[in-house]
Amino acid sequence: PTMSMTSIAMDEALRYFDLIELKIKEKYNLFQKDIVFNILYSYFLDMYNIINRNLPNLPLGKTASERIFDKFTLLAYHHLKENNPVTYYADALNITPKHLSKVVKLMKGISVKQWLDELMLHDLKQSLICTQHSIQEISDEYNFSSADAFHHFFRKHTGMSPSNYRLQTDRPVERPLISIDDLIL
Repeated sequence: PTMSMTSIAMDEALRYFDLIELKIKEKYNLFQKDIVFNILYSYFLDMYNIINRNLPNLPLGKTASERIFDKFTLLAYHHLKENNPVTYYADALNITPKHLSKVVKLMKGISVKQWLDELMLHDLKQSLICTQHSIQEISDEYNFSSADAFHHFFRKHTGMSPSNYRLQTDRPVERPLISIDDLIL
């Protein structure tokens, strides 16, 4: 099936491409690839949303588990800084925590909590490297109970303190946890 874009959707697409062009032309940006990737990711999500709104019954070639995982991942990214429990996401998706656990285990081979921790850890690393916020400010932003709780979480997952990680600015942040292949909806 084909679908024509509204002028609003076309304008939005052009804004994305203008932003991508602007970021590609930047002379020195340590995170240029990540920024361009995330702009493209946002663009694909917006386009998927438009397609889904206009053609809701169109089979897009994904299994039910893949669709649940995609919705869960989007939800997790949007609520990452709230540090919600697994039950929050299951309720939001209208499925049981057990079913969500099975889906994430099938898709990623790890538990829901491990996947949420990986998403948060990736975001925390970017915050440590890309901002000048203090450890306390980052801890507060991600709703850790204290800077010590943030320190413990970060050390547990990386083997180093947030401060030491920040000092290693020449170390690149890992690639996003979602690859461009995952964006093919």
